[in-house]
Amino acid sequence: YKTARSLLEKLVQLETKIDDEESARIKESAILSLGKLFKEIKDAKALAALIKTTRPFLGLVSKAKAAKLVRTLVDLFLDMEAGTGDEVSLCQENIEWAKSENRTFLRQELE
Repeated sequence: YKTARSLLEKLVQLETKIDDEESARIKESAILSLGKLFKEIKDAKALAALIKTTRPFLGLVSKAKAAKLVRTLVDLFLDMEAGTGDEVSLCQENIEWAKSENRTFLRQELE
């Protein structure tokens, strides 16, 4: 588990260039895998941090891909039923981010 987590975290932290579709696809896959790993081990704080730290990357992919990625990560967070009390604030933060980035579809999905 620790090896997988550290490898995925390294992939997520890699810089991605705008025109490099292959590295963007790999990073997207690593983000989803890391999110699923955090759900399995019930690490709500790490999953919430992952959602926030991936925002710069989301600006490099299409709005549809970004919306799917955020929605999937938020769903993983909500499915954990961790009861941290952060569920509402996490959703509100992502709604505000979607508004500031003019991502209407994502904002509507999250609301």
